[in-house]
Amino acid sequence: AYSGIYGCIHVADGGIPCKIALPRVGTLLSVGVLLGLANVSFGDTPFLFFASGLAQFMNSAVFFWAGIAAKRNGWIQQLEELPVPAVRFLRILTLLLAFLIWLLVAISFRNDVSDTQLGVLQGVFSVAASLTFLDLFRRVFTSASSILKFMSDAAYTVYLIHPWMITLAVWAYAQALHASGVNIGRTCALIHPGMAEAGQSGVPLVYLVEAEGEGLLWLRWGLVLAGSLL
Repeated sequence: AYSGIYGCIHVADGGIPCKIALPRVGTLLSVGVLLGLANVSFGDTPFLFFASGLAQFMNSAVFFWAGIAAKRNGWIQQLEELPVPAVRFLRILTLLLAFLIWLLVAISFRNDVSDTQLGVLQGVFSVAASLTFLDLFRRVFTSASSILKFMSDAAYTVYLIHPWMITLAVWAYAQALHASGVNIGRTCALIHPGMAEAGQSGVPLVYLVEAEGEGLLWLRWGLVLAGSLL
C-alpha cells in the first residue's frame, strides 16, 4: 500500500520533490512524543492489516514518509553535520530510554504500570534510536563488500516478507518441541485471559509450552531470531 502511494506521489510531482530541510533534533523528538501519545490514545484494535491498530498505522506512515523525505532531500548527508553534543545527547537518550522501557516492562510483570508512560517512552525511543543507529552505522560500516551490498539490496524484500518468515520459524520450533516430547498447546486471546493481561490481545494464535523454567523460551527466541534473519 505504501509503495503504491509513493508511486502515485512520484508520478504526480514528476520526480521533482519539494525541498524539506532536515528538522532539528528537538523537532524530531517532539514527533516521537506525538507518536507515543498515539500509541496510548487509539488502543490496539486491529485496523486494516495492522494487528496493533491505528497507532501502528500512524507510526508506519510517519516513518515511511520520513524515509522518502530523507532520500529525496539528502537528510542522511545532513546528519553528518550534526554537532557532536547533539550526537552524544541522542546516544545517551537512547540508552536511557531503553533502560526505562526495560524497567517498566519488568515491573509490569509484578505490578500495574501505566500504559501511558510506556507508550510515550516507546514513541520517543523509536525516533531517538533511529537517529542513533543511522549515525552509528554511518561511522562504523563504511567499507563496501559484496555481502553488505547483497544485504542492502535485499533489505526491502526482507521487510515485506519477514512476518511470514517469523511465523514459519515459530511453527517449526513448536513442531520440533512437540516431536521431542514437550507438551505444546494452542490458544487465542478469546480463550486465554492471560494474553490480554500481557498486552497481546491482538495476536490471533499462540503456542503454549509446558516446561519448567525459561530455557525453552530463550532457546525459541534465539532460534527464531537466527532463522528469520537467515
